[in-house]
Amino acid sequence: MPRYEHKQLEQKSCGASSIMCTVKEFSLPMNWDDANATRIYRNIQKGIGEESLMSKMVAELKKHGLTVQLIEDEDRTGVFKSLPAFSGPYSDYRSDVSGASLTIETRKSSDPFKVDDFKDSARILLVVIIDKQYLTHWVLARREGGKYYVMNPDPGKNAEMPDLLTWMTGPATDVKDVCGVKYLFAGIILRVTK
Repeated sequence: MPRYEHKQLEQKSCGASSIMCTVKEFSLPMNWDDANATRIYRNIQKGIGEESLMSKMVAELKKHGLTVQLIEDEDRTGVFKSLPAFSGPYSDYRSDVSGASLTIETRKSSDPFKVDDFKDSARILLVVIIDKQYLTHWVLARREGGKYYVMNPDPGKNAEMPDLLTWMTGPATDVKDVCGVKYLFAGIILRVTK
């Protein structure tokens, strides 16, 4: 399956870029242009110039006939939601998910994410936190030929990331460079399959 990359057009349009690449990688019809990226961002954003809502991300992916699972590592999100900078955004995320009647598959173990999460050519959209800025961001991960690859919409690049799963299951405070930007993994993913 080909890997696509798309540079986000606006500061908080990373979700739109991740959706575009996911749909395209499943060989589904989609206009591959900036106008479509802007349309998707407008459809999924919380408000003008704001971040994407989880419920709208899921709805946009399902519009293309994709199956979406929302998975959360309770231990990792527990670390972040206890911090003042994240307690409000986490509460907003939970309210959005609840209001849309989305089901969250919660996991709680020493290794909540596994290689099997990538089976069936799954595309994994990870919620990450920009280190020292404490803003959330989306990146797209996939596993092919036993290797992990991540597309970061900021700067719009793909890179092999051999230790992706280790980072996803390691300590919440582990910072990882993904295509030149440092992130913490928030413990929330969308697992997308065709």
